[in-house]
Amino acid sequence: MVSEGIEDGLTAVLADSTRPVAVGISLAGIMNMQLPEAAGGMILMTQAKDRGNKAVQRGIQKIVDAQWQQGKEVRLFKPRAEDANAWLVHGEDPHIVNTVPEDV
Repeated sequence: MVSEGIEDGLTAVLADSTRPVAVGISLAGIMNMQLPEAAGGMILMTQAKDRGNKAVQRGIQKIVDAQWQQGKEVRLFKPRAEDANAWLVHGEDPHIVNTVPEDV
């Protein structure tokens, strides 16, 4: 899993310590992330508070496009709660969706 923020990354580790977690610190950091060759893709953690933010959505699409260009699949982790921390506390199942590059 890949998160923008440290808190969400730590939450992901607490929820499932068997998955590797990376923190990009910013959308730009995630966009420039080079996944190991063995990794088939990433699950990108998003936050409910950003769903209506067009700039954030454009940034997420750029990440999806960049990873697909590297041959990596991207799925989005969309917590039903406000963010991953609330998701862990409330024990909800996250909504994980597949993505496609913008030009497809």
